[in-house]
Amino acid sequence: MVKRTKLATAIKLAALGAAGAAMLSATPTFAQDDINAIEEVMVTGSRIASAISDTPRPVTTVSLEDMQLSGYDTVGEYLRHSTYNTLGSYRDQSGSSFGSVALVDLKGLGPDRTAVLVNGRRVPGNPWTGTSAVDISTIPMAAIERVEILTDSASAVYGADAIGGVVNVIMKKNWEGVEISVGGSQPDRDDAKGENFSFTAGTASDKGSIVFSAEYAKKGTIYDRDRDFSKVKINSPAGVLPVDGSTDLQGINGGGNSAFSMDFSRALGPVGTCDYSGLTPVADPFGVPGTGCGYAYADFKAITRGYERRSTFLAGEYNINDDHKIFFENRYMNKEDLGVFAPAIGGFVVDETAPLNTFGEDFILYHRFVGHGTRDDSGASNELDTTIGLSGNLFNDEVNYEVYARDYRFEAAEIGYNYILTSVIEDLVTSGEYNFLNPFDEDNAGAIAASSATLSRDINTQFEGYGITLDGSMDSVQLAGGAIGWAAGWEYGRESYQDIYDSYREAGNVLGSAGNSSSGSRSRQAVFGEVELPVLDNLAINVAARFDDYDDVGSEFSPMLSGRYQPTDWLTIRASWGEGFKAPNLTAMYSELAQDFPQAPDLLRCRAQGIADNACPNSQLEQHTGGNPELQPETTESYNIGFVIEPLDSLSMSVDLWNITIDDVVQTLDTNDVLELERQGQLAPGMYVNRTPTVNGIPGNITRCEGNTQPLPFCGIVNVYGNLASREVQGLDFKINYGLETGIGSFDFDAVLSNIQKYDEELPIIGVIERAGTQGFPENRFNFGVRYSLDMVTVVYNYTWIDETESDYGGKFEQWDSHDLNFLYTAPFGTEFSFGIQNLTDEDPSIETATGWNTNTESVSTGLYSISGRVYSGNIRHRF
Repeated sequence: MVKRTKLATAIKLAALGAAGAAMLSATPTFAQDDINAIEEVMVTGSRIASAISDTPRPVTTVSLEDMQLSGYDTVGEYLRHSTYNTLGSYRDQSGSSFGSVALVDLKGLGPDRTAVLVNGRRVPGNPWTGTSAVDISTIPMAAIERVEILTDSASAVYGADAIGGVVNVIMKKNWEGVEISVGGSQPDRDDAKGENFSFTAGTASDKGSIVFSAEYAKKGTIYDRDRDFSKVKINSPAGVLPVDGSTDLQGINGGGNSAFSMDFSRALGPVGTCDYSGLTPVADPFGVPGTGCGYAYADFKAITRGYERRSTFLAGEYNINDDHKIFFENRYMNKEDLGVFAPAIGGFVVDETAPLNTFGEDFILYHRFVGHGTRDDSGASNELDTTIGLSGNLFNDEVNYEVYARDYRFEAAEIGYNYILTSVIEDLVTSGEYNFLNPFDEDNAGAIAASSATLSRDINTQFEGYGITLDGSMDSVQLAGGAIGWAAGWEYGRESYQDIYDSYREAGNVLGSAGNSSSGSRSRQAVFGEVELPVLDNLAINVAARFDDYDDVGSEFSPMLSGRYQPTDWLTIRASWGEGFKAPNLTAMYSELAQDFPQAPDLLRCRAQGIADNACPNSQLEQHTGGNPELQPETTESYNIGFVIEPLDSLSMSVDLWNITIDDVVQTLDTNDVLELERQGQLAPGMYVNRTPTVNGIPGNITRCEGNTQPLPFCGIVNVYGNLASREVQGLDFKINYGLETGIGSFDFDAVLSNIQKYDEELPIIGVIERAGTQGFPENRFNFGVRYSLDMVTVVYNYTWIDETESDYGGKFEQWDSHDLNFLYTAPFGTEFSFGIQNLTDEDPSIETATGWNTNTESVSTGLYSISGRVYSGNIRHRF
């Protein structure tokens, strides 16, 4: 084994390209799967230095050039379109508590089960999500050297959350020069215009190096009304009322001004004239027989959140001597965003004595508060990540070491305007001070002011971490293939998290929004070790293990065994097996309990009294939902078997079969399922159904907390997160790359197929659900790309295809494809000019065929497909 010498050399060698590359993403990209480095470097998935071509695990490398040629202007947007983002992932959505984050979800196991690293160190979870999922868009793309993606579980190396795989973002170091870049993007249709600017400068000498990068990015909002697939549509014949909840309507629901009977069995009709801003008569509002007054929410709602982001990266090294150096890294991000949602909708009781009640009975009014205006959520985030450390060689270069300390802080705030105080509006309706027949009545001004609520949300995460890693080779212990490589280390981390909602939502007193405050903290420490055994010249085995100890959920041991065997020059066989875990998210453990009063039949009590299930009455029960401090980690077992075939120097093919099983998956249930688990005697730890004493074999009534001598959790139903489910996912990844040199230029052809063979979830009560091929779970994704280069010109074409899926609503999401084309010209004076067209044929996202675009299916379409339509992008970059 060749030991690493200078980190500068290692970083540069890791960026070397090779013919055996495999395209990664749904953009014009030629990612490097096997890099024939001359010297060994640290590769994602191991702490032992090795050549990327020698790793026994599937690691794909994407260069900065690949990302720049994609036409996407942020690393988050680039990675979320990657093939390995198998089932799609969250896109910045207006009206979502996640805000404008961009997540990546390897293997479709959930973005909080993908570990994201920067320079090999874990990035804490983004507090907007309340999970361990990382907002990868906060990393400035201009400062990136490459991204390594490990599509194999890696808890034995990186600890919790690395179940689906690892994304390791390697930042620039030892970079010299000055580079300025200006660019932008413009969709064919309105909105979502993008702007970006970056500046990078660096210098290096024998004494050290320093690099600084600053980036600015801005993206406009996409509104429902500006896309044909999401705008308001009425498809029923003239003179016939459109039916709510059917394909008769798009972008309209029954909650405009509709009256319902107190038992919600009849729609009593429209309230008022139903002829002002956004209102239209509908049949069967919310599926309830009768007529009502619907509201065209899509005329006012935004699909995405616009944002403006500023980020910087600073890294420096100082060589104390030939063997030791100090390093420093700092990453800063400031982001402002805006979400726009339709005016608040609310259901509340109108007393029969209310002055404007024309129905002569109490009724439930579903009303749009159009006079209050659209709900606007303005957010601001600041992220600061600082690491300082010491690295070098010990014992005459026998041992490499790194010691570091890290401080990470994330602060954010959100202000929401034009929400409604429930208790106030109900009093104003009862007194007649609020005219719900005409919200624009001038006399409503006082009522609107009195009932309007400005909401707030304050978020804070702090993390401090320390670590030491040692690695080297046992030159005195030689196997047939060479010296044994090893690595070992220790890590400590402590994080605290707060997500504080305003008192209005805490009390459940807001129409149009909800949320529970959450706060918690935890500390953990881990020891890990790894050994690489070169058994033969063509056979190496790697053994790794890690022990994590958390102060709130206990300890976990994660082993891993992997190997690489090359029986011939053209065939490599790789395999890995490992066990891992995921610590529960802090919000799942510590979010405050929220009270509600669902209607549900108490079958346990009815059956004890001989009452048939269909005759058991619905009762209003008191329920409390929220975090569960008794949660335990999810546990996993995974394996990967792969073959790499290189029959020619210019042809490379690989296939990997993988399987991941997760037990004790953290899950929430509805009230009926909690009562059924009680009946079966299988309530999870931390879940309770509290009753009065059993009398004559008949279980008592479920208690209420008011006036109860027993506080929570010993009153009512405590329906919290529990370790309740299991999941098994299996798939196949196939890649092929062929390079061709001709007299008119060079061609690289790439193809990637990701296949989900099995995605089974076992849930309490329900049993096993086979999700592969169903809504949001496409079985296949395919990409094909061609890169052509001649002198100073590069042209990249990429084709993306996503399989069709069945939907939950009787239709399907049809197969979807798109074409991207990008051009790069390097002028003789060194300036690069790039131009791209994403989604060349202007394809809309795939829409559910039975019900169309609506609030039930929108997240599937936005998570899997491009929603911007055809987009033109351009960039000018010059390096001095």
